[in-house]
Amino acid sequence: MFTNTSKRNFNKRQNPWEYILDSIKVKQPQRWSCETPVLYKAVAELIDSTGKAFDKVETNFGIRKIEFSPEYGFKLNGKKLLLKGIANHHTLGALGAAAYPAAIEKRIKLLKEYGFNHIRTSHNPYSESFLDLCDRHGILVLDELYDKWLTQYAGGRTSWEDQWQYTIPEWIKRDRNHPSIIIWSLGNELQIQPEIPYGDYGVTPYLMQKPLVKRLDPTRPVTVAMHPHGRGMDLDSEPWPLAKLTDITSYNYRYMFFPNDGKRYPHMNFYQSEASASAMGPNFFEMDLDKNIGLAYWGMIDYLGESNGWPEKGWAHGVFDISLEPKPTAYFLRSFYKPDEPIVHIAIKGKRKSIDWNGIDVGTATMSDSWNLINGTTADIYTYTNADEVELLINGKSLGRVKNNTTDSKQRNRILWKNVKYEPGKIEARAYNASSAKPVATHKIETTGKAKKLIATADNSNWKADGTDLQHIRVAAVDNAGRQNMEENSLLEFSVEGPAEIIGVINGDMKSPEMTVGTSRSLYNGTATVILRSTPEAGNVTLKVTPKGNIKGTTIKLNTL
Repeated sequence: MFTNTSKRNFNKRQNPWEYILDSIKVKQPQRWSCETPVLYKAVAELIDSTGKAFDKVETNFGIRKIEFSPEYGFKLNGKKLLLKGIANHHTLGALGAAAYPAAIEKRIKLLKEYGFNHIRTSHNPYSESFLDLCDRHGILVLDELYDKWLTQYAGGRTSWEDQWQYTIPEWIKRDRNHPSIIIWSLGNELQIQPEIPYGDYGVTPYLMQKPLVKRLDPTRPVTVAMHPHGRGMDLDSEPWPLAKLTDITSYNYRYMFFPNDGKRYPHMNFYQSEASASAMGPNFFEMDLDKNIGLAYWGMIDYLGESNGWPEKGWAHGVFDISLEPKPTAYFLRSFYKPDEPIVHIAIKGKRKSIDWNGIDVGTATMSDSWNLINGTTADIYTYTNADEVELLINGKSLGRVKNNTTDSKQRNRILWKNVKYEPGKIEARAYNASSAKPVATHKIETTGKAKKLIATADNSNWKADGTDLQHIRVAAVDNAGRQNMEENSLLEFSVEGPAEIIGVINGDMKSPEMTVGTSRSLYNGTATVILRSTPEAGNVTLKVTPKGNIKGTTIKLNTL
């Protein structure tokens, strides 16, 4: 706790921030970082003439230094750091738009496990609990206020032109004490909306808004995520006028413009505000990682809405499905988001669907972890790795070793094995580095038998009886050897006894006609998740899962504290 007893007069200082920074001293401060997100607490009290406190406000904060430059991109506490991010809507799968801290924290922990260090809040501010958790877990945030600067994207009732003067102060004052926030973003993809006020694709509105942001917080840069609509692919074309004005030059999907735009305008500091999963790999490796700020991949967690046609109910092109199960491509991303962790992962390639999204093909190929194929067929197989080479074996027989082609951005970290003949049994990948005779990483998948029973796994060992805390219970169908059968799709019925209630049921199938509320859900790829919410009373909770079919059900006993 820090106490300020100074009698200095605010009126003698033009900038109140100068007063505050000059008045609070922290001896030997510990720096907030992604690895060590140290937080302090400031307590402000109003004291009357008798010395009695009649009001008090507490806020957490961190001490860290951020720097941006075209020479190195971004530095945190004096060290170069590349933003490895995600840009997603704020929804939470089966829970919709409700801001449950437990569900937010589950996602943050998953992202950190796979190497993410950054989240762009697309395209509105997230909850305070989200920012608190980013502070606590060391996630760097680009805090975005709007989508397009139009009434439709600002609530639909009052024109955007009549709102920004009020929403900017509310937004900045609420969020500016969070050390996790490093960039303010005022909007998204204005260039595809010619009706933006003043008819100059955002230049005038930006020049009006930025001074207000800087008045409230002079410590962070201001940007707008831009879609270079109309530039085509002429890399030597002129950037949009707004791109020349923002503190950070943020492009969605057009990272290939960075080199030429930077040569023409050396002050530009580049950030890939949206990167597509369809170009994953090239859009990372083809950037100048030493000089660019980093990137945020769009829709890495599947979400409801923005589908690409019935029967899909939402976006299905992430590396995690909507129930948070990692797809094989999650390991490809992990291979370059966590380059120091040796990794290899097998992915059976399926069909690819082309999808046009604002002029970008965002379609992705279906990848599978299952080695239950049809006898006599062949498959194209990827092995994702950051090692030097991979050996592929089927039932112990080697198909040879193939080097990781790190000179080609389209092949780097993903080795393609074409027309591999399917044989029931085991397929194994072994990754090697040139300096090691033994594998540095292995991955194997096996042909499984029929599903015989269900197993249930809970994720919260400290389930609080506060009426809001959650328990995500993953249910999987396994064979007699305990291996997950990814073909099993039986319908499950859930019932709960004790001080908890079912508030969500979900699987990873975006084409499913089933509801995300209720007491039933089918398995998809052999799994489904049921989400329980505690009540304010502590006690024992029992969840019973009953499948329709010949699989043995399961019961899991838990307790709230």
